[in-house]
Amino acid sequence: MPQDPATAEYGKQLIRNALNREGIFAGKNMQISAVPTAPDCIRFDVKLITNYGEPVVLSVSQNI
Repeated sequence: MPQDPATAEYGKQLIRNALNREGIFAGKNMQISAVPTAPDCIRFDVKLITNYGEPVVLSVSQNI
């Protein structure tokens, strides 16, 4: 896949669907950003806001 905005959006949608599939994160305040880190790699940062207002941040790098 090319390193472009469409690839980033596709990855973000895959992550969002996976997190919502089980229902645990459905309806939660979730922000996903895609950051190109190399010509063939994207880092996805997932930020979840807990019920206490504290953020939980997960970062996953994916070669493309």
